[in-house]
Amino acid sequence: MDKSDRKTLFVLGAGASKEVRLPIGAELTELISSALDLRWERNSSTLTRGSDEIYDAIRYHARTSSNFNCDVNEYIQACRQISSGMPQAISIDNYIHQHRDNPLIEFCGKLAIAHTILSAERASDLYLDPSKPGRKLERLADVAIVIFNYDRCFEQFLVESITNSYNLPFSEAVDIISQLSIYHPYGSVGTLPWWDGEKNSVPFGANLHAAKLIEITDDLKTFTEGVDASSSHIAAVREAARNANRTIFLGFAYHHLNMGLLYNGDIDGASKTVFGTAFQTSKSNRDIITSLLEKLTGTKAERIYINDLCCSDLYKEYRLSFSFV
Repeated sequence: MDKSDRKTLFVLGAGASKEVRLPIGAELTELISSALDLRWERNSSTLTRGSDEIYDAIRYHARTSSNFNCDVNEYIQACRQISSGMPQAISIDNYIHQHRDNPLIEFCGKLAIAHTILSAERASDLYLDPSKPGRKLERLADVAIVIFNYDRCFEQFLVESITNSYNLPFSEAVDIISQLSIYHPYGSVGTLPWWDGEKNSVPFGANLHAAKLIEITDDLKTFTEGVDASSSHIAAVREAARNANRTIFLGFAYHHLNMGLLYNGDIDGASKTVFGTAFQTSKSNRDIITSLLEKLTGTKAERIYINDLCCSDLYKEYRLSFSFV
């Protein structure tokens, strides 16, 4: 098997992070609703409900931003509006899209996304308390990763796994995974400090001050906002999809907007194989997903394996097929 036959693309959705205890679906919207439900004791400045961090951030933004001509009470009303709308919303992304003409809804919604994701990272199985001694934490040039989540669980998991499994220094593990091409089409809650040495980085599960939390929201795109298809970033994602001989979807919902971002019709699927999770998805819906992938990737249906499995079980089922040897 020569190098050109080993190109692998992993596509990660929210379900992949769920396996390290990050919230998805109704669980996530409930957390966002709770964080934005800003309430105070009568005649008191003490918050009884909602997030102190979000309140600090909107006060800071109301005081310093020239983009919005409104006071902090209007931010609070926007937060409460989102909070009350979450139980009926498909997702926070959809809710922001429904109110796309209201910049306060977009800003407060993205603020809640950043706050909730960082809090969830901090509560996840991957978090390392920086005040405590850390756990100890080839070649991957033929692997590309497209991550549709805002969190950094994949990057955090991979560097820890390589360090633990091979008993390597942390810096060497970072050097190894730097060979990977990792894309977040809709942005993330920040670059991890060890990834490329950026001074403006955000530690995994960080508890941020108001200005930094607001800064993160500038880099977040909801899927209904869309992305610039002509950008070099999206071009690279589509190039990775086009060149992959083996594509593995993990925790992915196969949403038509995300599929359209990956595939734009320029695919030669003659020798491709596709694997994917579809946990707790009916057989009829799995058949529809298979037909969609067949159409978009050019892969023959008999080489598409969509399974009612979670991510870890998919790896157990296809361990030999996923081998790089």
